[in-house]
Amino acid sequence: MQRLNNSVTEAKKDWEEYPVIGQDLLSQAMDINYNIQFHPNGKSTICDINDSFKGMDGLFLVQRPVSMGGWIKGNIDEVDDNVALKKLTALQDVVNLEINKLRSKRTKLGDNSYGEERLKWLRRYKRYFLFRQRKLQILLNGKYDKELKAKFYETFKIDDVTSQDKTSKELINALFEVFEEEIFKSEFELILRDMPFSEKKGFCAKIQQYDIALSKYNCSTHRSDKYLYYHRISSMLCSADVATVDEYESLSRVVRSVRPFRNSERFVEAIKNTSYNANDVWELFPFLNSITGVSDSGNPCLNSKTGFPSWCEFVFRNSENFRRKILNCCFSFACNIQSGDNLSILRSDIKPIKYYELRIISMLRNYRLKICDFFEFVRSLDPKDLNERMDIDLGILEGLGIYRQKIQDPEKIDRLIQTHRLVKSLWHNGSKFLNAYTLHNHEHAINLIKNVVRLVNNVDFLNLKANDFFLLFNACYLHDISMVIHPSVSSFNDSNVKSEQLISKWLNRMLTFNKKVDNAYKSNKFAMDEIHRIRKEMGLSLIEVFQDIFDFFENRVRAPHAYESAMFIRHWQEDMLSFLSELEAETIATISDSHGWNTTDVYEMKSSAKEELISLKYMMILIRLADLLDLANDRIDYFLLKQNRSQMSPVSRYHWISHLITERYELDVDYEIINEKELTDQPIQELIHLDIFLNAEILANIEVHKECCRGFQAELTKRRKNKIPKNDTEYKCLEFKVGKDDEPCCSNMCKRNGDSHSCPFICLWMSDKHWWLFSELGKLKHYLNSVNSKLIKSDISVRFFYNNTHKLDSEFFDDVKNYLSR
Repeated sequence: MQRLNNSVTEAKKDWEEYPVIGQDLLSQAMDINYNIQFHPNGKSTICDINDSFKGMDGLFLVQRPVSMGGWIKGNIDEVDDNVALKKLTALQDVVNLEINKLRSKRTKLGDNSYGEERLKWLRRYKRYFLFRQRKLQILLNGKYDKELKAKFYETFKIDDVTSQDKTSKELINALFEVFEEEIFKSEFELILRDMPFSEKKGFCAKIQQYDIALSKYNCSTHRSDKYLYYHRISSMLCSADVATVDEYESLSRVVRSVRPFRNSERFVEAIKNTSYNANDVWELFPFLNSITGVSDSGNPCLNSKTGFPSWCEFVFRNSENFRRKILNCCFSFACNIQSGDNLSILRSDIKPIKYYELRIISMLRNYRLKICDFFEFVRSLDPKDLNERMDIDLGILEGLGIYRQKIQDPEKIDRLIQTHRLVKSLWHNGSKFLNAYTLHNHEHAINLIKNVVRLVNNVDFLNLKANDFFLLFNACYLHDISMVIHPSVSSFNDSNVKSEQLISKWLNRMLTFNKKVDNAYKSNKFAMDEIHRIRKEMGLSLIEVFQDIFDFFENRVRAPHAYESAMFIRHWQEDMLSFLSELEAETIATISDSHGWNTTDVYEMKSSAKEELISLKYMMILIRLADLLDLANDRIDYFLLKQNRSQMSPVSRYHWISHLITERYELDVDYEIINEKELTDQPIQELIHLDIFLNAEILANIEVHKECCRGFQAELTKRRKNKIPKNDTEYKCLEFKVGKDDEPCCSNMCKRNGDSHSCPFICLWMSDKHWWLFSELGKLKHYLNSVNSKLIKSDISVRFFYNNTHKLDSEFFDDVKNYLSR
């Protein structure tokens, strides 16, 4: 240890010095006697590398969710926040159990130093989980929660300390144990900032009293109270509200007064017409001359309001982020859009935003942007291009926040915007042969992207890297793209069984009609009534032929759409998808194709996501699940169904009506702790609930002439929709336990009657409609339990919560009943 310290403190002459700061500051820094050292007396330890992880068994399992703590920021809605809170609580409980086991072991061995390193790490993890748990509790409460304050008082024994004239040694020792594991400062600030102003003074006075009492323990020297840390910080926070600073406020004031560009096209053209020298570009912004160092000769004197402090030149030259904000502010004002880094991009006038404007703003509002790359990007834009001048749809704004949070790279986000624009354009007039199908356009893609994020947030094992998200989000847009492409009409004459059957059927009809016409026109039997009857019969046959051919092409588009979408992605890489590399296009095509594969082809595929550059198997699983979870009634329209029902096929009616009664889904997860289990023996039980909310309640039994359902167990029961908040009531639901392999359903809801049996109508309907979903979730459950970490074991159920908020039309009920009775 001493040799290490000598090498750090005594080898200055061998160090290289770089003139990063001025000579005066450098001389002052080198004269400081304080040096970095390894603590030789207890704080630092040295051991053989083979012994470095002794006593740390299983801690890497807890480290994983710590290192991936960013998932909380990516929550889509309050349901995700609830799940995150429950997960943090479970992780904290497991860490508490490990700490208590370690304490028991110390007591048993009579050695207070046993497992010190392990205990140190466990306490770190506990504080990490505790801070995020408290933040989420405050967020979900939606108002000031006095229980948090009461628990804070109890944990840190604030009333005990402030009520005693002299704090006892036992109380101090107990408090030091608490301070090692709790987050006094963070929790104090969180509670104070959420507290009504009328209560802040009393709360701060209590904390000051607590700080003074602790400072007097075993200390005869009188100290000034005002220098105590919590005394000072509580005084400051009590006297002033938390300041909210707009990072763009002063910069916006300057730019608003000069408005260097009055519209977005001028901004783009000006940059395109400058040289590649960065200084030449900054000459376009004369109000910055005082900080850019660019000569301002020939320009009028700047108004004092546009002046910058002297230190701005240093910041400008050394901060890429500052230069980005200047450009962002200038372009935002050129577009009449409020400046800032948020992605709620709307103009202050009534003009629509163009795609080239959105692409530029998306770049400028990304803190990872490099200015030199931005100038290159703008030079590649053509604001007069037809595609660039298209008005954006508001759906893209829903996805931008997700893209920035998950993908981060501004250039990849820009390419995703181009994919969105392409898909929206192609689906603009819908599909000719799939006009009775639910939405498969860019709106469907955005829903899939949100579903992917929910799954990644809430299913512990499914984690993706930033590049994985980029590839998967592109696949969400393009996986159904072949369904909008008009098939070749001449393909009907290709050699295939279905078209040959239709041709043979029509030939037979023609021969029959020839005989009838010949017979009708015989001179001795001629009758106009017979001619009219034949004409009417022939007309009905032509309608039937038209429907047969339409169905043929509908199936021709639908059946191979996964494979053909992948084929189009590969073919378009040199044309419409040229912004994707060949490798990216190939990967996206494979992911898109996989949503039409059998479950065994995906789940039995060998994969090692840790070592691979892309998590291909995870992406395949996620796009399949996300597609199946786009099941709500926002994919159809009630009035369109009502008007066109008679012209729809029975299958289309069935699927439209099934979507009609489905309000939404939520992915809820409960966590149960098994105290007796070791950290490496799956002490956390992850109970994944797919909650689907129906607006119809049809519990009457219907007779079924088929075998019992297999692969799941169903029961009518009552469940709480969330375990947080605690006062949530129980609701009636139909629950399916999936992943039961090939076991027949033995639910007591089904009643046997000879060769047939009867089931509740809602149970039969949902099990038939969502058979593919149940099958997929069953495979996912087996996969998670075969590869998941030693910390968590998973189980999955699907719960249908139903009510009578929507009365199902009688003809819709008959359509579903007839379809299920087929």
